[in-house]
Parts: sequence; C-alpha cells; structure tokens
Amino acid sequence: MRDFLTCRYLYLLKHRRGLEPAVGGVVEGSNRQLAARRGQQFHRAVQQYLSGLASDSVRSMIKDDTVRAWFEKFVKYGMSGIPDRRSVETWATAPLADRVLIARYDLLAWDSERLVICDWKTGSRPIEDPDTQIQTMVYRYVAACSGQAVTGTAYLPEQIEIRYWYVRDDDPANQIAYSQQQFKRDEVRLRELIAEIAACNAFPKTDDVDVCKTCLFRAVCRPEIPSGTWEPEFEHTPESMSIGWGES
Repeated sequence: MRDFLTCRYLYLLKHRRGLEPAVGGVVEGSNRQLAARRGQQFHRAVQQYLSGLASDSVRSMIKDDTVRAWFEKFVKYGMSGIPDRRSVETWATAPLADRVLIARYDLLAWDSERLVICDWKTGSRPIEDPDTQIQTMVYRYVAACSGQAVTGTAYLPEQIEIRYWYVRDDDPANQIAYSQQQFKRDEVRLRELIAEIAACNAFPKTDDVDVCKTCLFRAVCRPEIPSGTWEPEFEHTPESMSIGWGES
C-alpha cells in the first residue's frame, strides 16, 4: 500500500512483477546491506529482550557497536510508560471492502484502559504528519477492529494509541492518539485505496526524483539519477502492512 502511494511503477515492479531490488554499485550495495543488517539486528535484539532474555545476554550477542548502542538506549528508555501485558512480533487482520487488511506489529501492549501499538524505527523521523501516514492508518484501524483476537479485550479508538520509537533521535518516542472520528476517516480512505489498487491498470513513474534517489529499483528504472542517502525502515522484513487479495 505504501509503495503504491509512493510510486505506482515501484508497486508494479515489486508487487505485480515480483522483481528483486537492484543495486546501482558496490558502494551503494554495501550501504544498503549495512543499513538493512543493522535494522534486522536491532529488531531481533528487541524481540529477544521483550520475550524474556536478559539484556546482558542479548547485548553480548550484538557485534555491531551502533546496534549495541541502540539496544542499550532502548533498554533504558524504550518501554517507559508501556503497559505490562504484551505480545511481541504479532499479526492481526481486519476485513474491509471484500479484502483483508494485514498488520504486522513489533509490539502490542495493553492493560484494562488502553492498547498501545509500538513500532521501532531505525531510519530517520519522517517529515510528514505521522497521523496521516498509511502505516498509522492501517495499524490503528486493524487494532480497533481485531485487536481483541490478541488481547482478549475490545478497545474503542479513543483507548488506542501508537508509539513510534526512532532510535536515532535524542527524543525517540512519538505517541499518537486515536479517535472515533479518525477511525471513520481512515476507513473511508482505506476503502478508497483498496478500490484504487484493484482497478489500477496504469503504473506511471513518480515525478518526485527525491523518491527515486533512495528507491530500491533506481538502478533499473532511472539509473541516470544519482543515489541518495538510503535509510531503509526494515525493508528486508515481511511487509509490515498489506492487503490480502483473496475474499475476506
């Protein structure tokens, strides 16, 4: 869904044609591999820690100094104010418009009063309003519709919040509240997007060359555009959100 909104040609290459990412050179490839590896290691370390492994044991398995520093920062501050009941690396689905929305969460945490969606970010904090990001829409909508399957308790939108945690930032936590009005707004937007994707037959390239500079397919699509600083947000994992195109 995010790829479709970013560039329809990217969506075509990645999701319709199933092409593998193309790297434009040795330096670019090594930078991407390093960023991806660090993201993977950090997420794995946090998962192990939240699953009950002692922080010292997790720390001893981290060989990259940058990842180790990120993890130590997370241990100190990452779970501040987060409810004690937790489900790590969990999935939830919600039917919508004869399709199924699929959300993959780094962490769901809850108590009797609230449900907190946690997502760890190893890339830079985005400029755009996180409340309108497609990931925020999908994560909160699916949690409101189907979070009970994980938590055993149904939560109103006003009881749900999402916390993005940008490990590189001095003030990493970004908490975003939810409301019934936003829930209805997001449902309308997601329905529109599902219909747009299903009906799409034209896949033009984006006009935003800044997007191209960090695109995984730049080398095969627009090789004349120089590579930018690539800061992936866990590109190598399964999609954090997607649409199931079978019947719901």
